[in-house]
Amino acid sequence: MRETTANPNMSRPRRVLILVENLPSPFDRRVWQEACSLRDAGYLVSIICPTGRGYERKFEAIDGIHIYRYKLPVEASGAAGYALEYAIALAWTLAMQSSNGGWAAFDANNLEYYLNNIPFSDHGALLDPPTEDVTARCVSMLAQLGETAATSKPLADGVAYLRRTQLAEGSWYGRWGLNYIYGTWSVLCALNAAGIDHQDPMMRRAVDWLISVQNKDGGWGENAVSYRLDYKGYEHAPSTSSQTAWALLGLMAAGEVENPAILRGVQYLKGTQTEKGLWDEARYTATGFPRVFYLRYHGYSKFFPLWALARYRNLRSTNSRVVGVGM
Repeated sequence: MRETTANPNMSRPRRVLILVENLPSPFDRRVWQEACSLRDAGYLVSIICPTGRGYERKFEAIDGIHIYRYKLPVEASGAAGYALEYAIALAWTLAMQSSNGGWAAFDANNLEYYLNNIPFSDHGALLDPPTEDVTARCVSMLAQLGETAATSKPLADGVAYLRRTQLAEGSWYGRWGLNYIYGTWSVLCALNAAGIDHQDPMMRRAVDWLISVQNKDGGWGENAVSYRLDYKGYEHAPSTSSQTAWALLGLMAAGEVENPAILRGVQYLKGTQTEKGLWDEARYTATGFPRVFYLRYHGYSKFFPLWALARYRNLRSTNSRVVGVGM
């Protein structure tokens, strides 16, 4: 939120107000760096943010930046406090479900897609509509809290949304990770958590699709061109450790731990592990705005492969071969 003077010729300084919902400043380093950059550019900067451990003062000025802090509405204190926070968080999540059964990242029922055609409409992403990957996270959460399609209409509606949005070849769109590999992994994990039978045609189509796009080296990769407006589907790219891990986790969630494609993927990860025990990844596999910019989270190439390898090891050492908890 930016406040400027009505007359640019006046000598009053320009002011910027930054509103933060979850972390205190300057503990939130990203917000603090932005505030310092604005201050260095000549703005008078104020921040409104929550209090936190070590940041209990309601007001202080640090390096010329005014910080106003407020207490969060609910702070956990013992079992009762955590139970209250849990109930509020669950109620908020359920309230965020859109009328079509899906969930978006920040809002509910942002379905007026024509607004994306307004010039300069935030890279054609003015809205925050429901997406398959976010819906999968919420379905997975509800299922792991003990809900089923029989006991929870929100979960049942979420599964129905995922069933409707599966593409003809078997994949699902991924808004926040690149792209159909990410979305398909997310949904397969959610369907498994929700108790959908692994032989359900929806899951079989997804498994067949993931196996069909495996690279010859045993890994998986996908090009950001797959976000093109004239939808063509998956676009091939060299294998990456994070996308390979997503595919493996999705296949294992669908009960495919014994599938030869899993072994090839595991061998790819083992063969590309560096001497430091980690993986290098030059390609961008996270999504900022589709078709506009992409992100490379350096942790992706480290914890996702480790997660997939650990899941493979654990499933191979048990009798059930079923992913019982988690994504």
